[in-house]
Amino acid sequence: MITTPNGDDFKAMIEDAPEAIIVYDFKTFLYLNPFAAGKLGADSASLIGQPIMDFVHPDSRPLVVERLRQLAATGTAGQAMDIRFVSRSGDDIPAALVSGPIT
Repeated sequence: MITTPNGDDFKAMIEDAPEAIIVYDFKTFLYLNPFAAGKLGADSASLIGQPIMDFVHPDSRPLVVERLRQLAATGTAGQAMDIRFVSRSGDDIPAALVSGPIT
């Protein structure tokens, strides 16, 4: 039997996920689970409201800009793509970007 998790179960699942989960508004971070924030070298609260592009590696910025444009234009998720982020300490963070709209 499959059951739908309640809000608390869903929040715990996201908070404890061993994958980076980030919610953004095309410009700034709105939410980062602890795994994502840790990869970027900070805590979630200090990253909320920060510009996303400050953490996207310069080589990956054109790809991310195009993904954001596509998402805004079509409202659909694109294929996974390999990009790189940069942590606060300057570490290079390879990532597979999967994105889609949420409301």
